[in-house]
Amino acid sequence: SSRREARADPLAVRPKLSAPAPIPRPPPVCSSRQTSERGCAFECALGPMTATLEELKQALVETLESRGVLGQVKAKVRAEIFAALDDEHVPRPEIPRENAVINELIREYLEFNGYHHTVSVFLPESGHPEERQFDR
Repeated sequence: SSRREARADPLAVRPKLSAPAPIPRPPPVCSSRQTSERGCAFECALGPMTATLEELKQALVETLESRGVLGQVKAKVRAEIFAALDDEHVPRPEIPRENAVINELIREYLEFNGYHHTVSVFLPESGHPEERQFDR
């Protein structure tokens, strides 16, 4: 019987393993409404992924506004949408001469004031040709 005691179950003598310690997460750098010294509202995305989609959207809008490019981005997106929707294979009806004159005046006004993105939306949307229609 002493032999049996010497042959104890090898699994019974194994030390119990404990669960690994959790990896500490760094605290968030900023909240979505705050900016850092560098003016970047996106540093909060580097912390734990707790920001909601709405918070990330707000941070993006605030950053683009602070850089002064939000309007340009919106105009560019609109222009690209109109360009994508504009089927070049379908012929457009000819623009009446009165409308062509008005469209040229609007284009001239927009270009004179530096509204280049607006022109890029206006021309495809109105069906007005890219080339100038009248000589001065």
